[in-house]
Amino acid sequence: SLNQFGNWLINTGKASAGLQAHHQALALFQAQHNQQGMAETRDVLGMACALAGDLVGAAQHYHAAIDLLRALQDQRNLSSSLAVLAIIASPGHAETTANLPATFEHCRASATEALQLARQLDWRAGQSFAEWQIGLAAASFGEFGAALAHATESLRIAREIEHQQWIVGALFTLGATYVRMLAPDAARDALLAGLPLAQALGSTWWIGNLTSYLVLADLQQHEFARATTTLEEVIPLDTLPAHPLHTLAERRVIWARGELALANGAPEQALRIAEWLLETAPGAADDRPIPPLLQLKGAALLALQQPDVAAQALEAAQRGAERRGERPLLWQIQRSLGQTYQRLGRRKQAQAAFATARELVDTLAATIDTVDVRNHFVRNAGAALPTPRPLTPERAAATRFARLTRRERAVAQLIAQGKANQEIADALVLSKRTVEKHIANILAKLGLASRAQIVRWALDHALA
Repeated sequence: SLNQFGNWLINTGKASAGLQAHHQALALFQAQHNQQGMAETRDVLGMACALAGDLVGAAQHYHAAIDLLRALQDQRNLSSSLAVLAIIASPGHAETTANLPATFEHCRASATEALQLARQLDWRAGQSFAEWQIGLAAASFGEFGAALAHATESLRIAREIEHQQWIVGALFTLGATYVRMLAPDAARDALLAGLPLAQALGSTWWIGNLTSYLVLADLQQHEFARATTTLEEVIPLDTLPAHPLHTLAERRVIWARGELALANGAPEQALRIAEWLLETAPGAADDRPIPPLLQLKGAALLALQQPDVAAQALEAAQRGAERRGERPLLWQIQRSLGQTYQRLGRRKQAQAAFATARELVDTLAATIDTVDVRNHFVRNAGAALPTPRPLTPERAAATRFARLTRRERAVAQLIAQGKANQEIADALVLSKRTVEKHIANILAKLGLASRAQIVRWALDHALA
């Protein structure tokens, strides 16, 4: 009963009281040595932490829940926990908070297992849930084609079984994906279809999430007045909240408000919001940067004629986005870095940043299956970038190979030839440890997660 009550509290925006109820339930089950109760409570505690914005704590609870559920052979709850773990380890819910990042392959493997379990159980709601979770994760990593396919399948199932909440979840995933694809018309169609359903459910969680991405879609269309009206219906626009404990949906709305302020010519307000969200982010640490907030901070500082400090924030955002594999944001960070370096008179760095942004746009476009949608994305992204200047042969190589050094390109070439690390070390007269460091740099710069992906990238770039 405490867990049911806590879940209701969390979903209606009372995060602190909901967490307290779940912790009371966990203490009772632990006192009874009730493994099933402990497992189920860890699961709902993970969800409660996630909805409250603490994705680090959420991941820890879900890992504990998954271990218990596997031991208990509780396939249904295991499916649910695996699906949620896939999304909280991705950048998909981490616009305003820290997380414990995993690669797309790890997230996809977790969600795929969840989906397989749901199918074995003939659990249609579980299938729909797993589909949109992996869809949102895929969108945040920049796998747009996969994101749309999973979200569409989730929506189809949810409508068949008339599961209102997962209909909303699938529509939100579609909307958030289209925003990342710079397709605001399609995004608004999905988000506006979900909003009345969320209001009928009385879910502040879904209302906040849908509203925040509606604002982002409005900003892409330069509809600043409409975005302001949309936000005012959810949160007052005068002052920041007085206390830091908010749900993740509320933090998203405040972040959208910061993006609106920046677009509307109020960089001081945007900077205040970015810094407040960074200061109050649960689980934040030096090794867990929050790229969207650092990007907002850097862009606001640049608008305030502080390019030196802006460069520091944007470089931190770049490192964080590379670590997370957050490619849809990374190309925009590179664009902002290019603008900042231009302001600082660092022309070579500016050209390199813009070139990297174009390379990322091309990589993202390649994941879009529909030709018209792909061309639309490339055209809109290209319009946000300066026309490229003719490059020297050396710069052309650096641009073509996504900022890999000559040595890193040589390592990638040998990986594509099937060489092991020691063989690469012998061929290049390096230590094995140095080769491993080069491989880590290659993965980070390219946003990849495995040697197999390096092989594919090398083949695509005629390096093999």
